[in-house]
Amino acid sequence: MDEQEPRYRAAPPAELLPLGVPQVLVHGSQDDVVPPSMSRNYQVRAAERGDRATFVPVEGAAHRDVIAADGPAWAVAMDELEALLA
Repeated sequence: MDEQEPRYRAAPPAELLPLGVPQVLVHGSQDDVVPPSMSRNYQVRAAERGDRATFVPVEGAAHRDVIAADGPAWAVAMDELEALLA
C-alpha cells in the first residue's frame, strides 16, 4: 500500500461525501489490511452528511473474504446488495 499512498491521499472517499446514494459497507472484523474502523468511521461521516450508509461487520472475516464467492462473508454482501436493490 505504501507505493499507492499518494493516490489514496489524492481522493479519499470520505471527502467526496455526500454521494446521494445508499451505501453499504461490508467489512470483515478480522481485516488486517484495512481496519474495520475505516468503514465504521466512513459510515458515521456519510450519515452526518445526509447519506444513507450502513456499516455491516462480518465476524471472523478477513480482508479478501468479502469477495470470495464461496464464503459466508460473500453471502452477507449479496444479501445487503439484494436489500439495496429491492
